[in-house]
Amino acid sequence: MQCQAKAASGKRCRANALRGSRRCALHSGRARELGRLGGSARPRFSVGNLMELLAPETAIDCRKLLGISIAEVRTQKMTTGMAHAIASLAGVFLKAADQGDLESRVQRLEQVSEERKHASKPN
Repeated sequence: MQCQAKAASGKRCRANALRGSRRCALHSGRARELGRLGGSARPRFSVGNLMELLAPETAIDCRKLLGISIAEVRTQKMTTGMAHAIASLAGVFLKAADQGDLESRVQRLEQVSEERKHASKPN
């Protein structure tokens, strides 16, 4: 059976009515009640619950941060949204670290090449 209530547009609601009711979950007030219950059961986030960490400087530091973040999500000390942000930032961090390592290696190779050129020139 179709819900008997009118939608905000003024047209009849197109949702199915709940069993034993003439209205859908939204119009019967049941959705509001369930939302209130769900909100109160949701874990509360507090910065004070998180482990204090220094900013990662290496891939190993980043791996430790991700591991701790996973544990804190599982114990509901951290929200999944915050963990997602950390994971995204960790990905960018690791790409930047790889780029920095590559640049250092190229500079070292260029330096060695220059040293060899100067060493091979006759006096």
